[in-house]
Amino acid sequence: MEQLRRDPRVPLEGLPPVEQLALAGPESHRYVRQDDPLWDQLHAGVLTTGLVRGALGLYEKTTAKKLGIPSGRSGHGELLKAYHHLCHQPSSSSSSSSSSADLAAAAVVAAHNAAAVVAFNAAKGANGAASSGNDQRRQDVLQGPAVAAVPAAAAADGAGTEAAEGKSKGAKKRLRKKQAKAAAALQAAGLSPDQHGSASDAEWGISEERKLRKGRALSSLGLLAICCSWGSAQEAAALLQVAGAFPASQLAEVGLCRLQPELLPASWGFGPGSLPPIGASPDALIRHRMAASAGSGAGAAGAAESAENGDSIAQAATANIGTAAAGAAVGPWDIDGLLKRLRLAGTEGSPGAAAASSTGSSSVAVVGGLGASTNGPASSSSSNSNSGSGEGSSKNPSSASGAAGSSGAAGYLIEVVEVKNTCPFGHSRRGGRLRTSEFAVADKGPRQGVPPEWVPQIQLHMLCAGTPSGLLVSRSATKGTRVFRLHRDDELLCLMLLVISRLWQQHVLRRQPPPPGVYASWREHHDMVKRILEVARGAQLVATIEEGYHLPGGDSRWFLD
Repeated sequence: MEQLRRDPRVPLEGLPPVEQLALAGPESHRYVRQDDPLWDQLHAGVLTTGLVRGALGLYEKTTAKKLGIPSGRSGHGELLKAYHHLCHQPSSSSSSSSSSADLAAAAVVAAHNAAAVVAFNAAKGANGAASSGNDQRRQDVLQGPAVAAVPAAAAADGAGTEAAEGKSKGAKKRLRKKQAKAAAALQAAGLSPDQHGSASDAEWGISEERKLRKGRALSSLGLLAICCSWGSAQEAAALLQVAGAFPASQLAEVGLCRLQPELLPASWGFGPGSLPPIGASPDALIRHRMAASAGSGAGAAGAAESAENGDSIAQAATANIGTAAAGAAVGPWDIDGLLKRLRLAGTEGSPGAAAASSTGSSSVAVVGGLGASTNGPASSSSSNSNSGSGEGSSKNPSSASGAAGSSGAAGYLIEVVEVKNTCPFGHSRRGGRLRTSEFAVADKGPRQGVPPEWVPQIQLHMLCAGTPSGLLVSRSATKGTRVFRLHRDDELLCLMLLVISRLWQQHVLRRQPPPPGVYASWREHHDMVKRILEVARGAQLVATIEEGYHLPGGDSRWFLD
């Protein structure tokens, strides 16, 4: 991930080191890098997306069978794991304060952190050089094997950076004023983060001895540990493929997005104390730029204006949480009009199309075309998600007014990105009676559809990050990548929060562990499982990526011995 943050050719808005941030309250946790040691500490007592499936009882034997989860992975343990995690609330844990002083301090912290993100990305090309323009840089990195990419360390043939080239002197001056104003406001509020620390230079080269030690340690822990390690190690590579599939869009790193219960719709019925601390950690956000739509609202214009002013994508998404959670004004059919304007690499009129024609190859195949319906799951399971009718479900208005915007001639749409890497390793047995087991490459390829057990995770991502839709990326090592889009489903989210609220109030607060099958006779839980299946079936396949985009310098060996 560090390589993506530092390479000016990669369209990624990275997060600065934690030493440059002001941390005051849960709202600031979204600025903490997911690979920082502090990020793990922020999860104490918080129901995150890694535990939500267990908390919802998806692995209870009856429910797991309905969702197609293998019997070997089902059981009561995941629900108990979520219960015990929620029982260990940190002593400083409290709900968000609403006094005017606290709100003012939170606004100051948010302004400082957003300015830190902008400054970090404006300077990220200082150690490498910019080439002759943004489009050329993206082609060098994102066209895949057909183009010889230049290592960042060897690209020092210019003095500017992408951000520096794209800003006038006046814009730079306004940015410096904004940073100075934020620093002064922090001092006035009694906040003094250490802004002088900086991350040490990453070690791009890893010694052979270190690789061997790591490989031996993982092999001794078994295949499950290898699968988990593979998924973490390949996350950045998958994000690079997403950047290549959406050449006109920008990725953004994001930390832990905390849910603000006070912003939930009143009709959902969740009062103070009815929910535990909840958070989500998407693998990234992606901001799409597109032509303005006639139906864009005031919240949309605000999002686009903040983007034009150079604010961070994380800050823009933060401003949208309240609007999105309130279910403000825009139905899924309005989001369709925005999403249909997106252009993938290899489609007519996109930068990727020109790149593909110049190299004679295209690695992205658009499935069904961008004109296909991108509606959220229909109200009934009999509806066809690929009908292209343009009609949306009146039961599930997606909240796009905060995330999709128009300002002048252009608008922005922000989505969450969740990566699922398929581990290419498996066991190979041989030897008759005294059989020995060894690891072998057994790549099953990307998923053909979205497994139902993944749905609650990405839905909670959308709720906490304040976006109307999300991209789910299923990537394999040798057989390409498939990108799916899911729309936010408020009916499902309300049912999920009902189940979580019951676990919190009836078991965690009373310190009474939930028994096996605790939700078996609860009608709302059955409705939730049914809705999960419908949403999974309604996921839209956006693109298949046959070839891999890559940065130079990787180790392509499968085994080290």
